[in-house]
Amino acid sequence: MPLNKPAALLFDLDGTLMDTAMDFFPTVNQLRQEHDLPPLADDTIREQVSNGGRALTRLALNMEFDQVGFEDKRDRLLEIYCQHVGHASVLFPDMEAV
Repeated sequence: MPLNKPAALLFDLDGTLMDTAMDFFPTVNQLRQEHDLPPLADDTIREQVSNGGRALTRLALNMEFDQVGFEDKRDRLLEIYCQHVGHASVLFPDMEAV
């Protein structure tokens, strides 16, 4: 029995087809700079990228999720990310064919 051709295929682009971690390096470090903190190494940031904005905010500012002002800081991180998204992202190896 032949399979029907699907109308669409959906992919999770961020972190699946594309390595977007590099867009978070300047994002996290800009937030740190705004709080007079020194930059973090790219590898340190990369370790938390797949854990989301809350984890990156905690990493950037050494804050706990329940601290007063945490969500405002996360919102700021996401604002900064909007300025950097897509600037350094690259396809993972062999994903162009996909």
